[in-house]
This record gives sequence, C-alpha cells and structure tokens, in this order.
Amino acid sequence: MSKHDSWIRINDPVFEQVIHVFENRGLIPVRDPFPMGILNNKPCLWIVDNLRLSDYHYDALVFAISRKGNQTEEETLKAIKKAGYIGIHMDSFESIEIGPEGFCRIVEFLLFDEQNSPNDAENSRNLAVFFQGQYDRWIDGDTKPDYQAAWKTLPDELKTEEVKAFYTNLMLNERLKTGEYSAFDVLRGKAMVDILNEIDPDNKYSLVGDDDDDDDDAEVWTAEDVELP
Repeated sequence: MSKHDSWIRINDPVFEQVIHVFENRGLIPVRDPFPMGILNNKPCLWIVDNLRLSDYHYDALVFAISRKGNQTEEETLKAIKKAGYIGIHMDSFESIEIGPEGFCRIVEFLLFDEQNSPNDAENSRNLAVFFQGQYDRWIDGDTKPDYQAAWKTLPDELKTEEVKAFYTNLMLNERLKTGEYSAFDVLRGKAMVDILNEIDPDNKYSLVGDDDDDDDDAEVWTAEDVELP
C-alpha cells in the first residue's frame, strides 16, 4: 500500500468522461503534493500514485489521457512505460487534498521557494536538487511526516489563509481519527473552535451561546461555519 496521501481534483472536460469511477468525489491519488514531472524543462506534470490505483482506475486514466492528447491508447501506454509514470498536466488541475506527508512537503516547498529567486539558471539547478531531495527522502526513502513540527517552521508571512486552511482541516481529520474529537464535536463546531484558538492565539473564537465567553470582540462560530471532512 502506498504511503503517500495527496489527491488532486481534475477540472477538464475530457476527464469528465471517466472521473465518476474514482472514489471520494472524483479525487485522483498523486505521489507528490506539487507537480514534479518535467515537461519542456518545467515542472508541470502531476505524478499519479499507481499503488493507489485499481486496474479500472488505470484504464480510465489511459483512456482520458489518450483523448486529451489525440493519440491511441497504445501510444499512451508506450509513453507511460518510457516515462515510468502517469502524468496529468497542470492545465487539468483544479484543487488538492493532502494528509500529513503532503502538508510537510508543501511546507518544504514554500521554504525553498522563499529562499530562491525565480527565472534564473541557478534557481533551475536548485529546483532540480530540491526535487531529487524530495525523491530521496519521501519517495525512495522512509521519512516520517510531522505536520505539527512543519507548521512551526513556517514564518508568519508564509502562513497564508490557504496554508492555514490546509493545516486546520488536517488537524481536524487527524484528531477525529485518534478519537480526540467526536463527530458531534465537529457538527456543533467545538472541534473547529478549539483548533482555531490553538493556531491563531491572537484572536479568540467561541461558539454561539458559550457562557464562558464574556468577550464581545470574540469571533463567534456556529456549526454552519464548519466544513466537514
């Protein structure tokens, strides 16, 4: 079984013919939380995680990629064999969902990107070194993800709303798995309020009708504000 935990959602008319065969509302499992396949000297191919594909998932992707590339399925299979992976182009990508490993690796990419200037030869070399390091540690190696430690390494300026949303949903899902929170805690908003207060201590979040909260400036959450996993 694959150890990877990233999935992408496709927004492409060609893939609409086959997306219904995938579980979790059409999510496709990918090996990496960002494009690592190189096309025309640019990283713009999402690498599919074959270990999380069934035979009919594999056949569906070959069918869709063949239609998108105006080629036969035999030609697509030869290209996959030559490359060693199934690649989905960035222009078909809509969104991503990640687990602990995916979050850790996104943090590593954000830190790398902050320290390197785009569009120069040195950055291209550094990117190649970064990708090789990702392969050695996360794909060929057995690095254990610690998403909470990864969050702490991020400077405040890189903790964007999107990154905070990734981290919040990840904490919620992981704590549901361990039993720290129940489904009822999620439904009534308690779990989300606890997590928001933990990651954003400068603000105070509370539930509607919380008798312990006398702060009129506190941000109030209701169950409708919580996006269920």
